[in-house]
Amino acid sequence: MFYKKLDNGKYRYFEKFFDKTQDKWRQVTVTLNSKSRVAQAEAKNRLTLKIEEKLRQGSFKEVPSVQKVFED
Repeated sequence: MFYKKLDNGKYRYFEKFFDKTQDKWRQVTVTLNSKSRVAQAEAKNRLTLKIEEKLRQGSFKEVPSVQKVFED
């Protein structure tokens, strides 16, 4: 997990993970008001939940193949 300070004073936390269904690295983010230990722990929890949800639902859109486009 890493974070960046935004122009408005908030902090955006990032986490990368590997999506095996698409064979790609993905990234999720969450924005919080501070970079305290409590905020970092909260960000880690939220990011973990987001990653689990994305992997469970398979919510990343699949890019159709050329053959599939022509079949339709």
